[in-house]
This record gives sequence, C-alpha cells and structure tokens, in this order.
Amino acid sequence: MLFLSVNSTVFGSFQAPDRIIYSGKEYKLFGYPLESFFAKYPDKRPKVEIISTGLWRGYIATFEIKDNQLFLKDIEIQISTKDEKGNHINSWKSVLNDVFPNQELVKVDWITELLKFSSERYASSSMYDYTLLEIDNGNLKKVLCTEIGKLKSIDVVIPSIPPISR
Repeated sequence: MLFLSVNSTVFGSFQAPDRIIYSGKEYKLFGYPLESFFAKYPDKRPKVEIISTGLWRGYIATFEIKDNQLFLKDIEIQISTKDEKGNHINSWKSVLNDVFPNQELVKVDWITELLKFSSERYASSSMYDYTLLEIDNGNLKKVLCTEIGKLKSIDVVIPSIPPISR
C-alpha cells in the first residue's frame, strides 16, 4: 500500500495598507476602515483603473486624528498614463472629492471600532509593539499602547462642550 502526503501552505498577497496620521506622524493601519462605508454605499466605491493583487480594494485611504476625532483625509487610486515615449507610468490620483464631494476632511462618524497600527514598516506581523485607538462614532475615546508583554493606557483629554442654548 502506498501513502502519499502533500503539505501545502497558501499565502495571500501582502495588501497595501491604509494610513493614519496620529500625533503628527503617519502610520500604516492594520485594517480597512473605509470598507464598512463602501459595504453600505457600494455606488460610492472609487472606479479603479489598475487592478493589483496587492491592493484588492483598489484604493488607499489616509485617516487623521485631529481634535480627538477621526477624519478621512484622502482616498487615492492608482492610474496609468504614458510618457512622451509611450511608456506606461503609474501614479496616484486623489478621488476624495468623487466619493465625498466638496469636503476636504470627512469626519468618519460611521466607525465604532478599535484601530490598530504599529511603528514598524510593514503592518503584517504580530511581533511588534502596537497602538490601539478606541473610536466611537468617529470620536477618539481611548489610546492603548502595547509592548510585548505589557499594556499601557493613555488618557484622552476631551474638551467639554457647552450646551447649545435655544
């Protein structure tokens, strides 16, 4: 009797990460916060010109924490143009205004989740220190910074807003 055993491992392509600007520095996110918006509004998803196994969603979003709120700063897609010799040149094009017309910064008030990022170059490993941002309807509620084997909490100072008098 002959037994044959084949072991195989399937790896997906590394995906180009979305970005977040936090405390003035840009990081790569471990998730795709804009996907929940496009799941609800599929007609708003950018029309992509270049399909890549490394960018299945077709865009890169840049978010920013500003005044303890989460904003969408940009959405970019890759486009292809030709130079004077007819060579294809790939570049990035902002489509934020196509998705959210006439808005420079879009408050991401549809998100209630933890956003995770690392200061490491690639946002794909579990062996690094992380920062977790607790977001509630687009508002920053808590910041958790992890080190391997440790967790520390940073209090978020939320300014009090006086009630609106009518």
